[in-house]
Amino acid sequence: MWNKRRVLAITLALMLFLIGVASSHDIWLAPEQFVLERGDTLTVHQLIGTELDTEDDLALMRTMTAGFQLITPQGTVNLLSELPDMRTRPEINPVLKRRLDFDGLALVTMDHGFIWDEWPREEFLHNLEHEEFDIATFEPHMRRGPTERERYRRALKTLVSVGDGSKGDLHKRAVGQRLEILLLQNPYLLDPGDDIEVQIVFDGGALPNKLVNAYQRTVGQPVMKSKVPTNEWGIARFTLDRAGVWLIRLVHMLPCAERDDVDCEE
Repeated sequence: MWNKRRVLAITLALMLFLIGVASSHDIWLAPEQFVLERGDTLTVHQLIGTELDTEDDLALMRTMTAGFQLITPQGTVNLLSELPDMRTRPEINPVLKRRLDFDGLALVTMDHGFIWDEWPREEFLHNLEHEEFDIATFEPHMRRGPTERERYRRALKTLVSVGDGSKGDLHKRAVGQRLEILLLQNPYLLDPGDDIEVQIVFDGGALPNKLVNAYQRTVGQPVMKSKVPTNEWGIARFTLDRAGVWLIRLVHMLPCAERDDVDCEE
């Protein structure tokens, strides 16, 4: 029988896809419990902050949430289709409360729609440097005025374990997000000191040479940070040094001009 004492590392993933540059804030999905029993209620919050330092608990943003799913061994639930009428309940916070009646892993995924933002040029360049992009690559596409514009979207995902969390392979299942992090090992079967590999996929193919960040928080201790580039197969490996919440995130950036797969006009 699976021993829950092995569950010493829990993984929470955030992905960002931008045509532009990342702002200094992350948004991530945060379950109140990552390990549940069959019959328990899963409660998930949408948090905003920097490097796991939470600044606010966001309600579900209906107008900018393009997708919201619960994926379980029983199938996929479109959570957007189950939301109550906006007139009767305009704010959904926490974003999810649902009783789980199964054993195994479950994924909660959320996709935000594109939004526009504008930055003072110096701050825009600072953000590029912070994410370790090659500024020269994007210089030809900049406006070179007092401000620069970006168009970005976020893709979020979190993994929880219900009952016997050793069952299934949902941790590595691709769910169709354009930019996606796949966990190649089940984190609930790992111990502190073990490695976990993540594969970064963009448009269905592996994304090489992409910087991936990991943040880890344990109560009473400072946030631990690490960054690793992906190899030629889009895989980055992190050592799970200690138990607690892990946030894995990255930014992928493309110039918006001359692209036929997105609308670059506001």
